Amino acid sequence: MLLIRQASAGDLDAMADLAGYLDSINLPADRDELRAIIDGSEESFSGRREVAERRFVFVLVDTVSGQIHGTSMIFARHGSMRAPHVFFDVLQDERYSETLDRHFNHPVLRIGYNYTGKTEIGGLNQWIHVWAYKDAAERFRIRDEARAAGAWPPNTRGQFVKQENMLVVPAEFSPLR
Repeated sequence: MLLIRQASAGDLDAMADLAGYLDSINLPADRDELRAIIDGSEESFSGRREVAERRFVFVLVDTVSGQIHGTSMIFARHGSMRAPHVFFDVLQDERYSETLDRHFNHPVLRIGYNYTGKTEIGGLNQWIHVWAYKDAAERFRIRDEARAAGAWPPNTRGQFVKQENMLVVPAEFSPLR
């Protein structure tokens, strides 16, 4: 059986092993950063941190083997006076030209700030997209077919700051095996 529980200092080694595969914002492959994240989580659970600074870290543990299979994080408040949540609104700006006797609509970005943030689960601005394939050969075949049809790669230029790709093999207990 798998159990979700609060992360603790004793989980550092197992979390560092997981971080070696991911090296993400929430699970960096740096033991000192991981230790600080776990310490901060323990302070959050104990109430020793301000509400706006609380970050609760959880681990997914196999109750039989004790092995940690995953982690998650809850941000108690995303956006505060000290560290506001910054976002962009996409708006339409309508203008009229008397000279041309025409209306023009222009898409514009307006920066916004949120100081009374909501609770957020997971990493900030991070998407994880999982595509399941029978094996690596199937993945390459499907990608090559999409490329030949002009459907790959998608037109996402400028939408990402960073992108990571990885091929992973299901664990022994996974129903995908």
